[in-house]
Amino acid sequence: MFLTAAHSVPNDAPAPAPESLHFDVLRVYPPIAPTRAELLEARTIAHLNPHYKAEWIRSYITTSVTTIQNGKLRTDYGKSELLTTEQKAAILSADIGTEVKVSVKYIPENNLRHNEPKEMHFSFIQEPEFEATFPGGKEKLLNYLKTNAIDKIPDGTFEGYDLATIGFTIDEQGRVTNVKAHVPFKSPEIDELLITAVGNMPKWKPGQYANGKKVKQDFALIVGNMQNCVINTLNIKRGS
Repeated sequence: MFLTAAHSVPNDAPAPAPESLHFDVLRVYPPIAPTRAELLEARTIAHLNPHYKAEWIRSYITTSVTTIQNGKLRTDYGKSELLTTEQKAAILSADIGTEVKVSVKYIPENNLRHNEPKEMHFSFIQEPEFEATFPGGKEKLLNYLKTNAIDKIPDGTFEGYDLATIGFTIDEQGRVTNVKAHVPFKSPEIDELLITAVGNMPKWKPGQYANGKKVKQDFALIVGNMQNCVINTLNIKRGS
């Protein structure tokens, strides 16, 4: 889910000079999206979740890692931030593309007289080795969007820090689905133009794991000023 504001402006920043309209297509990642390489290197719960705050914990009561192994649930337990040998092995041998759930029961780090046990939970799915790709690659994708959308936008439509964000999903068959404007642009006609261009894209090569299992992945077409501070609120990575 995107939290965007079409006209958000960096503090004390001057308005940019008019120039050619910038646009890009970027991958939208889940909140926690470890790669296989990162999981191989993981030794602690914090290594699994970049948002995990070990300093909030005074002591651990128990930890659990629940995975799916050959279609069956399995839970392995520990007593510290360190992953046990069994927990680490279960994460690496979990059925490809299935959710790994982590739970931590702990005593929080605070000065309360009655320091009650707390629990935290998070989950993740290993990132596939291969990201979905447009036929012919990124350059062909950008050329398609330039011809079918960007070149049709009247000069002066985007001013200052204006930004339009169109989200879409590439499903397991490579089809473009779930196309929508995350925040309505000031001109509905521009949203319609961008949504139509994205929705009419040809099939992509879907994302997949090394074993060939295909997965759906989310992307965003971003048009306008890439210096808009809203970019920093999106769970995206530049480049492909």
